Amino acid sequence: MTFRYIHTISSLKLDPLEKTLLNENIQDTLYSLIGGLFQSQFGFNTISKIVREHIVPYYNNLKDGQELFIDSGGYSIIKGDVKPRDLSKAIDCYNFFLEKYATDYCHKILSLDIPILLDYPEYNNINFIKQQNHISISRSKKILDRNPILYNRFCYVHHFKLQKQYKIWQDIYNEYFENEEKMIHHAIGGMVGLRGITSINFSPFLAMTYKCLDLILKKKQEKKSLIHILGVYGLHDRFIANFIDRLFNDFYLKNEKQSVDISYDTINYSVSGYMRVRNLDMVLYNNKTQRYYSKLIENFTEEEICRIITDLAVQKNIIIDLYNLKKGKQIAKTHLFAVLNIVKQIKIDKIIYEIIYESNLYDHFLNCSNYNQFKGKANSILSSFEIKYPFIFKNRTKKNLLNFQYLYEFHNWFKNGRNPKRLEKMISGFIKHINFPFDLDD
Repeated sequence: MTFRYIHTISSLKLDPLEKTLLNENIQDTLYSLIGGLFQSQFGFNTISKIVREHIVPYYNNLKDGQELFIDSGGYSIIKGDVKPRDLSKAIDCYNFFLEKYATDYCHKILSLDIPILLDYPEYNNINFIKQQNHISISRSKKILDRNPILYNRFCYVHHFKLQKQYKIWQDIYNEYFENEEKMIHHAIGGMVGLRGITSINFSPFLAMTYKCLDLILKKKQEKKSLIHILGVYGLHDRFIANFIDRLFNDFYLKNEKQSVDISYDTINYSVSGYMRVRNLDMVLYNNKTQRYYSKLIENFTEEEICRIITDLAVQKNIIIDLYNLKKGKQIAKTHLFAVLNIVKQIKIDKIIYEIIYESNLYDHFLNCSNYNQFKGKANSILSSFEIKYPFIFKNRTKKNLLNFQYLYEFHNWFKNGRNPKRLEKMISGFIKHINFPFDLDD
């Protein structure tokens, strides 16, 4: 299973028990440079401080195989913590980290993207947004060229929910990276809050996963590339992303010397874990069948907690707090319950991966000649999933089928020669279906 969750973490200074529980269950983490940008007077010194005090100690204590992803801190710019007059300084600070620290203290780093300035609508026009992103990427490109090992870490973030945004980010990519063979890692941004604003039922990243795959294949590098999806957590999003991961690697790239990791991140798991301590549910395995508890507080046994958690100290603290919750008392380790919610979500991802294999859904997708032929088989399979795994599939069959309908269109495009003009036309149509209610000024 290559599809994986990257844990978004706001602080790298963790309680020892929380760190232990995370290490047991989570391979990789994403940490933002935002800590070095939100101050009224930020600069190279504030970036160096968070590197010295937070990133270096955390990085040096990673286990074998664990990875640290660095987010650019661009969210500070989007939400207004960084004023427009300080944009140049923010770009300098990001590229300072990229040049001075990224080689030694991270495994992946997302490009600095500036899609919109929420508090300063007068700047939300094509010329300004394109200019700032040109400045950001051009400076990064010079650093990458001076130190080519950074191409193994750098992920170009694409934006797509508006046609004008899509064109800006593609124009910039084409100018700086289209002919750069070493540029093989990609990320898909702009999805935080997107479903709430647009009320779409399908997964908005579908078209861009194919765009990224196409860009990766054109480079013909015998390496593993990354497609990272930022800010999604919906179950039908994770189901189709999991399916795409297998489709890309086991079918499209089967005879290639390339492979693709698809990953995602969200802060939702941690936040909802804190908010739902008294209603936290958990998935447990029992002889390869899944059992689902509506409320961990009502149904847990100490034996089952020990099956979820191996560390004795963490077990002890969780069990004590569960007994306190049952008695209506306060608990001491709320943060551990937030991590337990993450553990549950990772277990769900694993179940999704397993049932895609067990159900023959993947084989049906490949063997059917069109979506309508596939739909009949898939509807039966997905309906059975709703009964057997309601905590994943209940009331989601229509959403999953809509995703497969879009997926079939891109799948047929891929099988039938990957015509570049056809892909751009399909992406344009997909963006229209998203129907984002705002736009950049001309």
